[in-house]
Amino acid sequence: MLSGRLSRNWVVVALAVAIALPVAVRAVVPPAWPSFTQAQADEGKALYAERCANCHGANLEGVGTPALTGSSFVRRWSSGDKAVGNFYAKMRDTMRLS
Repeated sequence: MLSGRLSRNWVVVALAVAIALPVAVRAVVPPAWPSFTQAQADEGKALYAERCANCHGANLEGVGTPALTGSSFVRRWSSGDKAVGNFYAKMRDTMRLS
């Protein structure tokens, strides 16, 4: 009787793990990065070269303006009080459209 009870307990534990494990793994998987087609990426690259590279550099390094990559950029835009809307507003309000 004791061995039957132990077997049943192991089955219950195994089922609980089998059910909970995929949920737990799904919970820690980072969100997917945005996905773009090659045509969209090529168009963005051309627009950047035409409208942004003069000030921000061909490699986002900044040419008399802030770089769009690197630790200072990340520090500036990843603080807790910033959101995507703040970044958009900064671009809308301060960057020329040429």
